[in-house]
Amino acid sequence: MKLETSSNCTARCLMCGIDEWKRGGAIMKDELFFKIANEIILHKNDVTKVALFVGNEPLLDKSLAFKIKKFKDSNIAVNFSTNASLLDFKKAKEILDSGLDAINFSIDSLDKKEYEKIRKNLIFERVMANVICFLKMRNEKNYKTKNKGKHYKKQCKQRVF
Repeated sequence: MKLETSSNCTARCLMCGIDEWKRGGAIMKDELFFKIANEIILHKNDVTKVALFVGNEPLLDKSLAFKIKKFKDSNIAVNFSTNASLLDFKKAKEILDSGLDAINFSIDSLDKKEYEKIRKNLIFERVMANVICFLKMRNEKNYKTKNKGKHYKKQCKQRVF
């Protein structure tokens, strides 16, 4: 089940049509979220997981960790993809503490110039520092959150940031 709680993004990527969708950039109101979440939870035997993204940046939602926990408290798996531009230390801890099952970092290149050409409005070094901080925190504190970004894992091991 895909559920988008934010309809905006911090990047303007070459392959994305977010500006064409004209969705207003709003964060879903808590009242609507809880109405939808409670309905999903009622049918949790038919829902294997909830993905809290569609074509957006989920970290724009300041209550994302709380929303993840709402599903996790009902034993529903939760994941999302992020460009990691907003994934600072505080947000990383909140997300890990929420019990998130899996995260996918949208990193198209490990070359700064190529990355910033694709992911407009983002700063390569900041994004990579956020991702590395998140993964270190996850590993050091033995959180169970999986990183689904297989396409760049091997390259990251060979590169120092």
